[in-house]
Amino acid sequence: MIKSAKSPETLFAVVMWVLSLTIAAFLIGLGGKVIRDLPLVEKPLNFEDYQDRSQVEPLVARQEMLRRENFDLKQRREQAQLAADHAAAAYRNEHQSFRNWLATRGVTEDQTQNPEVLSRTIKLEDMGHVQRAAELECERLDLEILKNNQELATAERSLNDQRELAQKPYQRAVRWQSLKVFLYRLLFTLPLLVAGIAAFRTQRGSRYWPLWRGFIIFTLYCFFFELVPYLPSYGGYVRYCVGIVLTILAGHYAVRWMQEYLARRRELQKQAEETRRGAMDKDQALARISANLCPSCERPIQQVAGQPSTFCVFCGLNLFTQCASCGTRMNSFFTHCGQCGKPIGKGSPVVAALPPVLGKASDSS
Repeated sequence: MIKSAKSPETLFAVVMWVLSLTIAAFLIGLGGKVIRDLPLVEKPLNFEDYQDRSQVEPLVARQEMLRRENFDLKQRREQAQLAADHAAAAYRNEHQSFRNWLATRGVTEDQTQNPEVLSRTIKLEDMGHVQRAAELECERLDLEILKNNQELATAERSLNDQRELAQKPYQRAVRWQSLKVFLYRLLFTLPLLVAGIAAFRTQRGSRYWPLWRGFIIFTLYCFFFELVPYLPSYGGYVRYCVGIVLTILAGHYAVRWMQEYLARRRELQKQAEETRRGAMDKDQALARISANLCPSCERPIQQVAGQPSTFCVFCGLNLFTQCASCGTRMNSFFTHCGQCGKPIGKGSPVVAALPPVLGKASDSS
């Protein structure tokens, strides 16, 4: 199969596409910068602005004071616990020492040590009082910490109530601001989209089509990437409705295009072969035959005697012919013979090619 390839035309098409993509890239950069700056026209919303400051500020101050007091109480509680642990350890040690001393005195039965018994007993009781006082201090601090935590929880609940009261107006303001920013985006992108559609309908065959094509790419990017992702949700209704409308429009145009295409192909097949051949693009016809498709009806070319059929078995289009000079079988859309290089005139008749064996047999007969 011979593929149609015109290097200058292909290079020119590539350059034009590069030009279209370049202008589209610059336009997208400029448009993106403008769209990114659109939210700056609106003042950023602050949740605290929707709270009752006369109620919230005292609660916040009370909460911070209680937190500081709670921190101080916990530190004092830790210190008191250390003191209680130290007093308890000292009392245990002293008590054990006293028991050992009493056991020693019981063995010796020395009555002169009675005053020392009294003295050590008083000392042990004093140490017990110190231990108990430390434990009472820990208990007192525990009660203060509990009271502080309860007051802190009350302040936190009151503050949460104030936040809940401010939540609804804040959310309404956020939705309204989002809608306004979306409307700014819509006012920016909708005229561009309309201009892009108009350019597609009117400028496709113009001299500056590559530039218009870049502008159309820019408008499509703005619509699908700068507008559609920022559609306000409202429970998804707007987004789904827009998706349904776009799908219906796309399906409508796709069905209509397919119906028109099939109608054109049926009308084309009713025309005479020369009329059909004259209406075809030669490069496209060569590409389709190289892909083993009929250029007219686009159905697969069938095999006859081990080679592609000379005529399309579906629409009758002549696909292959013979060179009038050397008899080489060739594509009927060639302008020159691939074997001898002789040109093929437009008025030369299209001759059905015969297999070599049959051709020799007919010559000998």
